[in-house]
Amino acid sequence: MYQLNKTMSLAAMSVVLSSTLLSCSLPPFHNSSTDQTQLDVGYEWGSELAQLPTPPAGMKWQLNSQFSDEFENWDATKWQAQHNWWNGSGENRPGAYVEAEHADDTENVEIKDSKLFLYSKANGPSKEKWVGTSVVSSKQPISYGYYEVKMKASMLATTSAFWMQGRFSEIDVIEAIGAPKKGAKNFEKGLSTNFHYFPNGFGKPGYLNGPIELAAIKNEQAPDGAAHGWHTYGIWWVNEDYAYIYLDGKRVSDFHRVKEPGHPQTDKLEFPAPFNETMTLFMDTEIWNWGDGKPGTPTPQELAATDGSNAMQVEWIRAYKLVAE
Repeated sequence: MYQLNKTMSLAAMSVVLSSTLLSCSLPPFHNSSTDQTQLDVGYEWGSELAQLPTPPAGMKWQLNSQFSDEFENWDATKWQAQHNWWNGSGENRPGAYVEAEHADDTENVEIKDSKLFLYSKANGPSKEKWVGTSVVSSKQPISYGYYEVKMKASMLATTSAFWMQGRFSEIDVIEAIGAPKKGAKNFEKGLSTNFHYFPNGFGKPGYLNGPIELAAIKNEQAPDGAAHGWHTYGIWWVNEDYAYIYLDGKRVSDFHRVKEPGHPQTDKLEFPAPFNETMTLFMDTEIWNWGDGKPGTPTPQELAATDGSNAMQVEWIRAYKLVAE
């Protein structure tokens, strides 16, 4: 959810990363203990899915209720309206999270009309961070399984995102900007997926990332884009070596682990370390200060909208795990 200049020194990286931390209360490292069945990675790109990905032989999908929600009301056993070790900001970014453990205690997160609303408003925590953004995170860490969200991006120059992060790893399933003012136009209509890897831990020197632009986000009626209609974004975290990305029921790309130096470049996104730690699940909005010309900053008038256009909206989130038949 943050970008570093690739020409920065490690010392400069450390300063930038450290400035984004609320505290040093990073999550502990845990190996994922779910079944690590090796799967056939061959498939037809963009093939339609009837419902869920086909499970491996002898396995079936089971709803994981801890991370599934239709958002009829706020479930404090599943979610919190805060990030435990980051404030959603960084150097020269005029926004930060307006947080609370419960949605009732922050005006930037709301459930209404059976939807989760994550607002951006002109109520930031300081004069410098005057744009108040929002976050909802899982109270329990996630492991291998399938995770999917049905959402619509805000009509702002802020991000609307579905992602996961651990102590060393981060996977951004979708980072959309519904209405960029300047650059970053690819985030408006293209599925932007990314990974970040922190070999020494989040906030410590050392950083790798691998953005990739995938399939276009299309609507049956023009204009296209993440803010102009409802779309589903999913990830099948298969095992420590593979994760598959889905857009509107289609498998559109993969992450895979690079096991050997000099591994040949493929059409899949290569990750430099095993996916073997549990991660926290996030849905959030942010202000960015990078991208092609930078996306810009919403106006106070846009942030004061009352029609929901200043919110990332989530109709549901669903999670499934593999169990033996």
